Amino acid sequence: MLEDRSYMREPDFRGRTFSPIAILMMVLGGCFILQAINWAYLRSPLERHFVLDFEGVLGGKVWQILTYQFLHGSVWHLLMNLLCLWIFGRAIADQRGMRQMLTLFFLSGVAGALVHLLVASAMPDWRRAVVGASAGTSGLLAAFCLWNRSGEIMWSFILPIPTMFFLYLSLFISAFLTFVPVDPGVAHTAHLGGLLAGMAMVRWGIPEFAWLSRLRLPARGKSPSASKRTHPVATSSDPVRSGDFMSREIDPILEKISNHGIHSLTEQERKTLEAARERINRR
Repeated sequence: MLEDRSYMREPDFRGRTFSPIAILMMVLGGCFILQAINWAYLRSPLERHFVLDFEGVLGGKVWQILTYQFLHGSVWHLLMNLLCLWIFGRAIADQRGMRQMLTLFFLSGVAGALVHLLVASAMPDWRRAVVGASAGTSGLLAAFCLWNRSGEIMWSFILPIPTMFFLYLSLFISAFLTFVPVDPGVAHTAHLGGLLAGMAMVRWGIPEFAWLSRLRLPARGKSPSASKRTHPVATSSDPVRSGDFMSREIDPILEKISNHGIHSLTEQERKTLEAARERINRR
């Protein structure tokens, strides 16, 4: 139904639970708190079994290609990734659904690890431990830019930069600093892998996993409480609720938003959508 779409409903905060994105952010923050306690007091070597380490993976610790994404090297490192996850993750979840966002995030992280290991096998300067969710957020950034080609990203919340220019600039910087490692303390290799993975999944599709499809995640743009609402039967006297009006006027607009983002709408399409929303709100 039209009112089930997030961009056609008024905000409803009653009974709302934490979103999967918020939970993921809390998990990342919790992991960093444990790291900080370990650095300050315990000094346990346990952490080194979960960072992405070239020799460790070759030695059989293949789980590191996933676990390194939950660890961070500093507060600033963590906050930057949380900010990117909050901005780009929420936008993609609204446009494509929570499952696709989570799949995109974690597969981009895995791809970043694989690219790092591949480069490290040929360039010993990169054979140092890597931590962080930056590869995953780089994949989200790439997908967001490609799905919102006519949009803008506010650099430092001040300077608007076209999304495609921002993507190509990020790709160039990551590739250049991967093969000219003047700053091996930053895992540009993983950033590059994440960007390429995000672009590839936009081009060829995001894989689907049976175990993920069984999770009860919010549908695209739908709050947990939205599924509990009931809706009157549509009648032909209400053009917004009419099936003919929906299929002829509204559905193509919603499909366009799903495929290309809300920024792709024409002025007339925006007016049509807004008029439909106002009619629903007056019910």
